[in-house]
Amino acid sequence: MEFSRCSLFVTFVVLTVVCRSICWEISDTSLAFLDIRVSIAGDDFCTSVHYKPTDSHGYLLYSSSHPSHVKNSIPYSQFLTLRLRRLCSDGSDFSLKSGEMCSFFNKRGYPASVVQAGHHRAQHLVYLVILPTDAEPQLL
Repeated sequence: MEFSRCSLFVTFVVLTVVCRSICWEISDTSLAFLDIRVSIAGDDFCTSVHYKPTDSHGYLLYSSSHPSHVKNSIPYSQFLTLRLRRLCSDGSDFSLKSGEMCSFFNKRGYPASVVQAGHHRAQHLVYLVILPTDAEPQLL
């Protein structure tokens, strides 16, 4: 990734975001800041989820005393609205990052059926707009 284009992009983001103390990392191929990694493919930007080195993936343990509906909704929300589906601009990248996310939940004791159900629901939804609005996701 061309350094001057990355610097220009970072400057734009820092100047338009309320919090001006954002850490970022620029490499030859991508720019990582907040929870997103941006790279250039041809004339387009590609986005993916970025995990900071300090992210412990400490999701709520499934063995906690929280109600089942709370614990069962966490994988879906992470696959869809909070992380993967929103940040991954490419379907193959979504699949790759989904596998990583599944392993994070498995380590926290989530049943495979709960994780797979959340993944399946998120995989079959498409957002009509990129930025959050009042619109609900649409089924394919």
